[in-house]
Amino acid sequence: MTFADDRSADVPLFSRCVIGFRAWVADDESRLWPIADTRRSWAPGINQARCNRPATGSLRLQWAIREGRPFVAPAPLHDAPIAECDCGLYSWRRPPSCWVHGSSEATLLPSVVGAVASWGSLEVHDDGFRAQYACVVAIAHRDDVAPAELTELAAIARRYRAELVPLDQLEAVAGRFGSPLPDDLRPPPEAAPSFTAPATPRLQPAPDATSDLVITPQPVGFDGRPLQRTGFGFSGGGTVGA
Repeated sequence: MTFADDRSADVPLFSRCVIGFRAWVADDESRLWPIADTRRSWAPGINQARCNRPATGSLRLQWAIREGRPFVAPAPLHDAPIAECDCGLYSWRRPPSCWVHGSSEATLLPSVVGAVASWGSLEVHDDGFRAQYACVVAIAHRDDVAPAELTELAAIARRYRAELVPLDQLEAVAGRFGSPLPDDLRPPPEAAPSFTAPATPRLQPAPDATSDLVITPQPVGFDGRPLQRTGFGFSGGGTVGA
């Protein structure tokens, strides 16, 4: 389901940012990286989604911004996100329950969890969404976090100008920066593909072969004609040896 900033009657418009929740991996410089992608870290402030599919045969380039610095990069195939691709800045609708109630390693450094405010075009799924723009607004910690780990999380929060909050307060604090997607705002269920089992073919018993039908197999060439036996092998095809 696509949500875009236009005036189409079938596309919802939001007056506030959409709040989502996600995880990253932190490095020694307090930068946050996507868990499954090491091409670009998240930047403090505005992050814009970019499709990373290679434009085969294209030499188009464009200016881009990374960590506040301009650089030249291959131009993407399309704006992100779109329904036909998997690009976009990912977020869950709600914090996963394992963050608070489980023993998930997602809440232990170098893994970091928190909240983001998203806007622009959105591709909405059952458990989350993909956004065109997003900004880190809160970093969360467990109640039993070690002092050294809390110091590292505080450094990450300062870098991203984000709130540092306990996990059980993450949703409430994130709500100051936007609103979650309504629970009833979900993509329509996909129709199950119809399938009709093919009819079982009626097998006819094969007649017994008679002696006059049994012949010596004759090799054939690529054009289907019989190959002539030579002293070397069979002419007209690959050499098979005498």
